[in-house]
Amino acid sequence: MSKAFDSVSAESLILALRRIRIPERFVNLIEKLLCNRENQVLTSHVHRIAESKLGYTMKEKWISNLHSQSKKRLSVQASVAAYVDDTNWIVPNKQNMEEILTIANEFYQMNDIIINKSKSYLIAINVNSQTKLEGLLMGDETLYPVAKNYSVRSLGIYVTENGFKQFQKDRLKKLTNYMANILKGKSITDKQAIYIFNAVVIPMLEYSLNDMTLSEKECLKITTKFISMIKNKALLPITTPNALIHAKEALNDKGMLGCFTRVRLQHLQNSFCSGQSITESLFTMKTKRRQSLINDILVICKTHDLTFKLSKNLNDNLLIKRGNITIEEILDDESQYRLIRKSLRNRQLMFLEQLVSHNGKILLHWQEITNNDRRGPKPGWFKPLENKLLTDIKTRVLSAEMNSPTYWEKRKMLNKDEFTIQHHTKEVSSQSSGNSVLEKYTGCAQSNKSLVANLKNQDVCLIKMSMAKSVSINVVRSVVSLRSTPDRSNRLRLRSSQNAIRDGISKIIEDSLPVGSIRSIDPPTVYISNNIRDRTTMFAKFQNFWTQENIQTKLDDIRLKLSSSMSIRIYTDGSLIKKDNNNSHVTTMGCGWCALNENDTEFNFSGKVENFTSSTRAELMAILTAVYATPKRSRLCIFTDSQAAIDAIATSVNFFKPANPRKAHRKLKNWTIVKAIEEIANVQNLTLQLEKVKAYSGVIHNETADKLAREGCLKPVCFPDLQSLTSVNAVYCWNTETIEEPLRHFTKKLGKAKYSIKWRLFNRNISTISAFKSKQIQWESSWRTTMLSYIDHNVTDNKETRQRAFNVKLFNNELPTLEKLKDRFPKIYENDSCIWCNIEKEYQVHVLTCPKNLIDIHLCRNKLINLLVSKTTTVACEDTCKNMCKTLEALKELHIPRDVNTRDANHLSFIDVMLGLIPITVYDIVLQKVVTHELADQIIDDVFNQFKLFLHTHIWKDRCTAVKKWKTENEISNNK
Repeated sequence: MSKAFDSVSAESLILALRRIRIPERFVNLIEKLLCNRENQVLTSHVHRIAESKLGYTMKEKWISNLHSQSKKRLSVQASVAAYVDDTNWIVPNKQNMEEILTIANEFYQMNDIIINKSKSYLIAINVNSQTKLEGLLMGDETLYPVAKNYSVRSLGIYVTENGFKQFQKDRLKKLTNYMANILKGKSITDKQAIYIFNAVVIPMLEYSLNDMTLSEKECLKITTKFISMIKNKALLPITTPNALIHAKEALNDKGMLGCFTRVRLQHLQNSFCSGQSITESLFTMKTKRRQSLINDILVICKTHDLTFKLSKNLNDNLLIKRGNITIEEILDDESQYRLIRKSLRNRQLMFLEQLVSHNGKILLHWQEITNNDRRGPKPGWFKPLENKLLTDIKTRVLSAEMNSPTYWEKRKMLNKDEFTIQHHTKEVSSQSSGNSVLEKYTGCAQSNKSLVANLKNQDVCLIKMSMAKSVSINVVRSVVSLRSTPDRSNRLRLRSSQNAIRDGISKIIEDSLPVGSIRSIDPPTVYISNNIRDRTTMFAKFQNFWTQENIQTKLDDIRLKLSSSMSIRIYTDGSLIKKDNNNSHVTTMGCGWCALNENDTEFNFSGKVENFTSSTRAELMAILTAVYATPKRSRLCIFTDSQAAIDAIATSVNFFKPANPRKAHRKLKNWTIVKAIEEIANVQNLTLQLEKVKAYSGVIHNETADKLAREGCLKPVCFPDLQSLTSVNAVYCWNTETIEEPLRHFTKKLGKAKYSIKWRLFNRNISTISAFKSKQIQWESSWRTTMLSYIDHNVTDNKETRQRAFNVKLFNNELPTLEKLKDRFPKIYENDSCIWCNIEKEYQVHVLTCPKNLIDIHLCRNKLINLLVSKTTTVACEDTCKNMCKTLEALKELHIPRDVNTRDANHLSFIDVMLGLIPITVYDIVLQKVVTHELADQIIDDVFNQFKLFLHTHIWKDRCTAVKKWKTENEISNNK
């Protein structure tokens, strides 16, 4: 367009104006003009496009219940994707495109906008060659479709007719190589190169990944040259492992992106043909690359144990209903089921109930399943299914495990002798448990259609039953989980085993039979009588929000006691207690609060908090439990001593008017707890106010809350049912544990941990560091002191780069000793003996322990101990450090082995400490003296930094001077 303009980030513009010291009043004016503003242009042309629905409609239609054949449909329509001067029209056929272009041309002429036709491209997908030759009329010119492999740029990505992304991948590689070549000749440090890579190159690459995924191998191929350049700037050899360098969201979108993702996810789930959600299943479905972007993303996530738990509402709509036992579960072989998935999907077969008779006792013949259609042989998967289900191939009666009683819930009395009952079934995952979970049966051949015709939900099974033909078994509602994974829903649970129920009913039936009569082998029918009163004080969806029953009961009781007051004050607090146990740090969290009604009557609560340890998480959990225990329509004032908790709620919760509520949670830790606070406060219609109180300032009720929070570490766990939240479509999980921090931050941590483990498992390290020895090492401090990551990121110079290079080479056995030089240049270096002693080969450990060194190993050990004692004494009081020197000297991890030229693979020694490995015992001794981890980290960083400088100055530097002199005398040069 001729009237196009470029755009910049409003936040960046405001920061730039303040940086150049523009008057604050003018900056505020610009900010109010640009931030949180919307505008619309409505013309008759817009209405014409909307009314005619000329755009492309993405839709998915599927059978949601295989028995009733009820169908569902999802669709989302879009006609244009536009950003400033970049406009993309998307239509299903040529006629619609011509109509849209006619309307668009009228609009452009009316507003005096000129379109550059030479920069307009037409992509025709799945169109015959004749239509392509005709082209498309755009104003006075004709556009012809581009070739199927021609890449057309749209913003920062490239689109082709055949979907290939090789051009885009090649472009990413050229981009990184170009940046690497520019920086290679610049006089910058390794820190500056890494900053440019993270702040400039990575965002450019990341933007191009909006419509494709890269494998780990492809990522390495693209960034190889840049990583080599970083090694060069860090003064590291090219043989340094990449692991050493590296060691250093759409489902929750409520806009158009979320709608498209929902349709694509449903299509993928229908293709997956499983009773389990594809986002939670650990198994993957193979599709061709580029065929399904969501599946490509899920495959990459599952290789790193990342899954997504969908909300109950979304999960119920996603899954196909018909039965409870799937064919996939019976076969219990993912590789086999993967081969037959397409066959089952084409025949609309998924559940065992589709393969058995109406009474559920007999497995049907294949011809009966296919309605006597004899075309084609019996599929290969049906024979293994028969072997697992049948005890007698002739009678075709199901095995005893499958032939179980049917359970029904009493619903409505029709008359004195008859009533309606609803079909329930026992959950498969609880077959072996003593107490059984019962769930509603969704669709059944036995259902009386006249009874469900007038119901809103017709996927239930209702039949008539007489009093004389039924036996009643009382059950209760419970939140106690009987699954291997937490189940927080309000389930009907049997309080006796299935065998006990069957035996009891059999006894009743036998006693009621006439003498000499033959008893039927039909499984008995049981109906459920549920007389538990409904809880009306909490919104129905959240009535069983907590996994622990005593936590749920306690909060419900407090809510009932507070119901007489309209104004409530609650003092909340969280605790985080760190303890040392068997060379490991154990951290426990607790939450507690003290509630006061209008009469100042006190009600106390405390509980334990788990996962993602942080004091803010404990504080937020205390606020969540307090909000949950507050009656409807109350004025709630929460007093907390955590400003971080107040800020987290204020920046995300809608009624505190955050700057961008739709995206606020993406950069927030513990975001699911904050969302739960918001949703429960909304459904309970609470007026919520947060007040900051000073900790340990003598406020009596705040001190009480602090005491309760500490006691909560020993109480039952407060774990909410996050899947019941409507504002959260999906919860990110790693190894089934909820990820309570921004996904980007978590994946960075995951990557660092992965590359750290990868480094330890290299052949060069696995021979000297066993799994047992690895547990004796304080890895966090070892990595930090090696990479000097504790130094401010804004400070860098060549001295720091040289120091880091020495540390990394020492840590990774990469120092250029004569042994390595001879291995790399055998024609130049014919001798690799130590130039000091001329006895041993000069390898890295020998350089540090050679008896001819001016500073021997015993002096090095004394130097380290003296540094630790003096630095710790400076920070802590002298009385606590009296015996510290003797304690350090007695440590096995600091002893000097008899053979100083070898390293024990199972036990730490002073040789390992010289190379950069810090023992846990040394760290714990320092921690005992200074109490806090922050001070202990600071002491360890300073001491080992000085110690490595000592080694560099008094051992390595002297050795380099001597080798240089030796090379000159022997006329050795690398340039030969």
